[in-house]
Amino acid sequence: MAEAVLVDADVNAGLELVKLLDESQFNVKSAAWIYYPEREEWKLLIATPRAAQDLSAAYYDVVTVLRRNKDLDDRFDSTRIRVVRPDEPSLEALSRLVKADGLQKLRYTHNAIDGYYIDDALIYRLAA
Repeated sequence: MAEAVLVDADVNAGLELVKLLDESQFNVKSAAWIYYPEREEWKLLIATPRAAQDLSAAYYDVVTVLRRNKDLDDRFDSTRIRVVRPDEPSLEALSRLVKADGLQKLRYTHNAIDGYYIDDALIYRLAA
């Protein structure tokens, strides 16, 4: 099977969503597209302390921000979003090697970090 591709439209839509979350004071600690080869899919992981308190409410808040922007909502499939705690293993592993404050677009591919393999990732922000 062919590997799923993260296209520019996905990259730009993800970045736009993170900006909107920042504007709404959502407290995004980390955000990155992570590729899961076993499922052949990309997921946008959004790490926030709110997920540790109430994961369902945190996801609902992200989707609400997405829905408020009709143009972005039309271009972005909310099922591709995973709201996670700041200690999500893949993001925690990445943050040991990659620093990404503010908003950036950093690619990280085919590397193992402390035994955790990252097939492919596009990082917007990683908590230090």
